[in-house]
Amino acid sequence: MPSTLGTLYNLTLLDLSYNKLNGSIPKELGDLSQLKWLRLSGNSITGELPRSFKNLTILEDLVRGTLLSGKIPDFIADWSNLKILRLMGSNFEGPLPSGILALSGLKELWVSDLVITTNFSFPSMSQLTAMTSLILRNCSIDDKIPESISNLSLIDLDLSFNKLNGEIPTFRNLKSLCLTRNRFNGSIPNWIQNSVEMDFSYNNFTNATVLQQNKTLVNSFDCCSSKSNTTSIMQLMNDQCPHGKSNYSSLYLNCGGEGTHINGDDYDEDSSTLPFKVSQKGNWAYTSSGDFITSIANPRNNTVHSTCGISVPAAPLYSTARISALSLDYYGLCFRNGIYNVTLHFAEIVYADDDDYSSLGERVKKDFNVKAEANGPKKPVTRNFTANVTNNLLHIQFYWAGKGITLGLYGPLISAISVTSEQKPGRKLSSFTIAIITVASSLAIILVSLAIIWKLGLLGHKDLRGLEGEALKKKYTFQNIVDATQNFSSKKEIGCGGSATVYKADMQDGSVLAVKKLPARSIKGHHEFVTEVRTLEALKGENLVQLLGWYTGDEQLLLIYQYMENNSLYHALFAKNGWCNNAELTLELGWATRYKICEQIADGLVYLHSQAQIIHRDIKTSNILLDKDFNAKISDFGLAKFFNEEQNNVSTKLRGTHGYMAPEYATRGVLSVKTDVYSYGVVILEIVTGKSNALYNSSQESEFLLDEAYVLQSEGNILDLIDESVKHKADYSVKEASTVLKLAMLCTNLSATLRPTMSQVLSVLKGEKIIEEISAAKQLVHTNDLKHCKSCVCTLF
Repeated sequence: MPSTLGTLYNLTLLDLSYNKLNGSIPKELGDLSQLKWLRLSGNSITGELPRSFKNLTILEDLVRGTLLSGKIPDFIADWSNLKILRLMGSNFEGPLPSGILALSGLKELWVSDLVITTNFSFPSMSQLTAMTSLILRNCSIDDKIPESISNLSLIDLDLSFNKLNGEIPTFRNLKSLCLTRNRFNGSIPNWIQNSVEMDFSYNNFTNATVLQQNKTLVNSFDCCSSKSNTTSIMQLMNDQCPHGKSNYSSLYLNCGGEGTHINGDDYDEDSSTLPFKVSQKGNWAYTSSGDFITSIANPRNNTVHSTCGISVPAAPLYSTARISALSLDYYGLCFRNGIYNVTLHFAEIVYADDDDYSSLGERVKKDFNVKAEANGPKKPVTRNFTANVTNNLLHIQFYWAGKGITLGLYGPLISAISVTSEQKPGRKLSSFTIAIITVASSLAIILVSLAIIWKLGLLGHKDLRGLEGEALKKKYTFQNIVDATQNFSSKKEIGCGGSATVYKADMQDGSVLAVKKLPARSIKGHHEFVTEVRTLEALKGENLVQLLGWYTGDEQLLLIYQYMENNSLYHALFAKNGWCNNAELTLELGWATRYKICEQIADGLVYLHSQAQIIHRDIKTSNILLDKDFNAKISDFGLAKFFNEEQNNVSTKLRGTHGYMAPEYATRGVLSVKTDVYSYGVVILEIVTGKSNALYNSSQESEFLLDEAYVLQSEGNILDLIDESVKHKADYSVKEASTVLKLAMLCTNLSATLRPTMSQVLSVLKGEKIIEEISAAKQLVHTNDLKHCKSCVCTLF
C-alpha cells in the first residue's frame, strides 16, 4: 500500500477491498483527517494499526478482514463519529477496549476470532443505544448475557462459539439470532417467536417447546441437555442405529445437488435448504449455522449452483455445492468402526474471475485457498483425510474463520464428500451377492431410461433425427457436431446451467446451430432430455424456441436448436453491469424492443397454458432467447409439466430458480399456471428497470428489486424504477411503462388467486383491455403485506 495515499488530504472515502495488498499500513494514512470511510477487507495486510490513526477523529466506517495483529487500539474510542466497526477474522488480541463500548453512535460492531489466552466477561454495552447489529463470535466470552443489552435496538445478534451460559434476556426488535455452540441453559423464551432466523444448536437448554411452532428457519439441533422434542446426536444414533447396529462402510454425497452416478458410485442427493436435515435412508445428516447477513441472496439459501458448466468427467459433483455462513457439520451415521478414507471435493463456483459484484473476492480456507489450489475458479480440487470411527459416528465439520471475503456468499463451501473404508466389511453379504444387487439396480435404472427414450422414438439414431414439419435442412452425424463445436470446446460455449451446456455449432455447409449437451450418465440428464423432447415435439408456438433434432448414442444426449444470434435476455440486460461472464454480449435495448419482448413472452406463455396445457416452471431472463431481430423465444423445457384442464393446482417436487419462484410453490410445492405468471412478473420488472431481481448496493445492505418496487408503488413513485437509459429516447412511452409496471406488480401478488391469467396480461399489452378490467384486487399488495410473509420473501431471494 503506497504511503503517498497519505497526501490525499481531502479524501473522505478509501476503499481498497479485495485486492492483493500485503505488508503493513503506512502511517501516512493517519494524515487523512477528512477520512470518513476506510475499507480494507480481503487483503493480506499485516502488522498493527498505526498509532497515527488516532487522528482520524471523524471516521464513521472501518471495515477490515485483514491479517492485522496486536491489541485492538484504544484510540478507536476517540473516533466519536464511528458508526460501523468490523474486525472480522483478524489476528487482534482481546478483549475489546472499554472506550469503544462508549461510542453512542455505533450502529454495527462485528468482531470475531480474537486471539485470547484467557476467557473474559461480557462487555458492558449499555451506552450503545444506536446499536442494531452486533457480532461477538468466537471471542472466549465466559459469562451470562447481561439484562442491560436488551435495552439496545438490536435487529441482528450473533454470539456464537463462546462459553455463554444462563438464560436469554428479552429482545424486542430482534429478527436474527445466532447462539450456536455455547452453554446456555433454562428454557428458550417465548418472545423468540417474533424473530425470523434463529440458531440455538449445540447448547444445554432444558426446554425448547416454543421452537416447535417455527421449524423452517430454526436450527435446534443438539440444543438441549435433557429429553426434549428436538433432535440431538445421541437421539439420531439411537433412532437410526438401535442397539448400536452398524450398517454402513461408505458414503457418497453430492453436496447441494441431485443424486448422480459417477465412476461407478451413486452419490446421494443433498439439495435441501433447511438448516438441519436427516437423509431419507437415515445414514447421514447435516446441520448448518449462521446467516449471510450481507448477502444478495436468501440468508438461509445453503446451496449454490454454477453459472457455467465445469468441463471434467465428474462435472455433476462440482456444478453444485453446499455453503454455510458460519459452520457446516456432516454426520455419517451407523458406520462400522474402523479406518476410513475421507475425500472432500471442492470447486469455487461462487466467486469466479469475472463474476458479479464481488468478482475479486476469494474464499480462503484455513488450510488452503480453494481457487488458488485448483488453479482457477470452477475447477475441481480434492483433499484426502483419514478418519478413525470408534463409536459408529463420523463427524466432518467446516468452520468460517472470518478470512477472505466478508460479503455475499462467504463461508465454507463443499462440492462433494466420499467416504470409503480401508477395511473389508464384515460377512453380511457376499461380494457376489452385492455385485448382483448392484448390477441389477443399475440395469433397472438404465432400462427405465432407455424404455422412455425408445417409446419416444429416440433410440438408435446415429444421425441427428429431424422432427416432422420444421426440421434440420439436412442430416448431420455426431462427428459433424463434434467438429462444428471443436469437440465441445469451452470456446464454443454460449450458455450453461446446472446440468447442461449449450454450444455454438458452425456447420461446414454454413448453417449455424445451437447444441445443448446433457449429462448422459445422470438420471436427471435423461429426465430433462426426455421432458424437453416430449414437450417441444408437440409445440409450434411462434415465441417458443424451435427444437430441430436430437441425438442419443455414444454416451451422449444432444438437443439441436435454432441458433439465436443475440443470446439471452439475461445477457442483453445485465452484461453491462458485470453480472455475467461475457460483457461483450451487452446490448442496448430500446423501449420499443423491451415492450415487444414483454408482449412476446406473454404470447408464448398464453400458448403454453391455453393450448398445450403446459406449465414451464422456470421462466427467467436466461431462459428467454433473442434472435437477430430481438424477437423473444421461451426456451429450456427440461422442468416443464403437463396438466389437465380440470387441475387447478398440482403438488410436486420443488424445481426452478430462486428469485423467480412464486411463494406458494417455493414454500409448499403447489404448482399452477399462476406459478409462471409470478415468474413472468419478475421478468418484465427486470426488463423495464434493467436491474436484476437481487442487487447489492454500496451501503452493503441487501436490496431486492420487488421490495423496492412495492415501496415506490406505495409512495406513488413507481416510475422511478424505469431504466434511465431508455427514459430520454424517442420511442419511450410513459403510458406503456406505467402499464408494464402495474402488470408486474399484479403478476407478483403473493396470492395466486389474485394474479391475472397470461391471456389477460396479453390483452392489456396489446391494448385490447385496460389493466383495471383484469385486476382481481382493488388494491395491490404493499410493503406492509410483505412484512407478514417475510419467510416467503426470504425463500424467493
